[in-house]
Amino acid sequence: MPAPREPEPDPARVVAARERLGMVGAALERLPLRCRTLLRLFALAPSHAELAAALGIPVGSVGPTRARCLESLRRLVP
Repeated sequence: MPAPREPEPDPARVVAARERLGMVGAALERLPLRCRTLLRLFALAPSHAELAAALGIPVGSVGPTRARCLESLRRLVP
C-alpha cells in the first residue's frame, strides 16, 4: 500500500508563515549583539555548558540571559 500523500499547503498560510519569519529575522537583527549571538548559538549548542563556554559566561547565566533575550525579541515582533 502506498504511503498517504501530504495535503497541499494552504498558500495563504505559507505566505503568513514567511512574513512572520521575516519579522522575526528583522527583530533578531535589532537585538544587541550578545542576544543575537546567544539565541543563534542556542539552536546549535548541545548543552548549556558548551553554550556558556562559547559565550564566556557562567553556566548558571545561560537560562536567565536567554529568557531576557527572548523577552526582548517578543517585544520587537508585533
